[in-house]
Amino acid sequence: MKVLLCSFLLLLSCSSVTAQSLQESSARDFINSLLVRRDRLDKFILPGELELSKRLDISYRGIDKKYLISNDFDSASRAEIVKNRFTFTYSITRLSDHYSVLKAIIPKLDITKEYYFKDSLLISKPLYYSADWDTVSSEYFIFHVSDISQFNHYAADRLDNFVNNISHLLDYTDSEVKQLHRNKIHYFLCKDEKEIELLTGYQARGLYYIPYDYIISTFNCHYHELLHLLINYKLKDLYLYTLPFFQEGFAVAFGGRGGRDSGVILDMGRFLVQSGMLNYSMLLSRPEFYQSDISMSYPVSGLYNKFLIETAGIKKYLALYQKYSTTEDKIDYLTIDKSDLPADDKWQEYIKPDDHPPIIVTPGSMDNYKVIDEKENSYKVSVNDGYYFFQIKDTLLLIPPIPVTGYQSKLFNEIFPGCIYQSEKYALIADSNEISVYNFYSNNLEAKYVKGFSADQKDVGRVNGSWNFLLSTKLFDEAIAKLQIR
Repeated sequence: MKVLLCSFLLLLSCSSVTAQSLQESSARDFINSLLVRRDRLDKFILPGELELSKRLDISYRGIDKKYLISNDFDSASRAEIVKNRFTFTYSITRLSDHYSVLKAIIPKLDITKEYYFKDSLLISKPLYYSADWDTVSSEYFIFHVSDISQFNHYAADRLDNFVNNISHLLDYTDSEVKQLHRNKIHYFLCKDEKEIELLTGYQARGLYYIPYDYIISTFNCHYHELLHLLINYKLKDLYLYTLPFFQEGFAVAFGGRGGRDSGVILDMGRFLVQSGMLNYSMLLSRPEFYQSDISMSYPVSGLYNKFLIETAGIKKYLALYQKYSTTEDKIDYLTIDKSDLPADDKWQEYIKPDDHPPIIVTPGSMDNYKVIDEKENSYKVSVNDGYYFFQIKDTLLLIPPIPVTGYQSKLFNEIFPGCIYQSEKYALIADSNEISVYNFYSNNLEAKYVKGFSADQKDVGRVNGSWNFLLSTKLFDEAIAKLQIR
């Protein structure tokens, strides 16, 4: 590793960029281009990487080099560096054959940036750290998988179906659908948060990696982050910053949050509004949104965004989304004008309890239900009118007739540590206060009842030592009669 101190020059000599290890002259020339000669930067990036960054035609106003988003010197810093002729230091560390990392430092501003190179050409961190991962393709995705035992095709199919559904919601044109099908969404499935930090520099369970339109996640079906990409793909040319009421609200409304489906989060939002703990009107600016815990602001904004789309239509919604997007220096001063939103009486009507909730904890009589499976002193399952009637001791595990093979569910191991995973798809877990429905193939919580977060505070029904409750048949891909129950 070499560390050098350089005086900042506006015109450093131009070195040729060829397929060889990164040389000091190229490193200095690259940093000079970062700070001054911005028009030359594309010459330093690996051509395939530049194509990846541009493949979905998403651009951001005021951002000249999308592939450097989150790892660039901002315009104010660049101007100060040039004005005061600050010196910079840099170091080149050889990583392996063909690969090296360049660290650029401006001591006076306490700024440090790292850039990865293959030979003498710039690449992204995800490309370097995932170079030996397995890849799997689907209709709309290329999956990059750290541990292939954590991948399954059921989750990939669900993501493809999700994209199809959202393409209708956002009113994609035929050409937009074809472009997405052709150029793909790259989905990096990481085994843990440490791998995400390795690929991105951020500690997270999942994120939308804007420079290259990647989804990088520990979740098999991270709908929330995918929605950030899909709405940007619809808008194509937008500001980088959007008020979180819309940005996060949209992603929650149809994608929930990592590991929890939208219905689970929106039920929480309905409870928060009905109980008077939080209302949408308290979230209309960025500072206000983050004054509340995101476990509250996300559900309420998600519920309102769903209401807004259903009330105003997607065309007007997208216009509002863009109206309340702006630059980084202005976002904190932007507030949603309530005259742009529907009348409050429509909102109050919308937040009334769901007539057909996914979970009902006081099922009443079984007289009209047909028993489809039972085991003495263990469980009984019946069906009628769009609901299954469950009577269980505490936990049921359900396996489909054709289970996935070669797959290990992280969620199963978290819930049942020390137990051996045997291709179970669903888990139903009940006690006096809660009912949870998990899907281990998508690794998501698909439905949940919590007594403390329900309007009527009802206990889960209990008869003869069994918890009694109803689950909507829509929670299951298959008929329960076809599932093996444990």
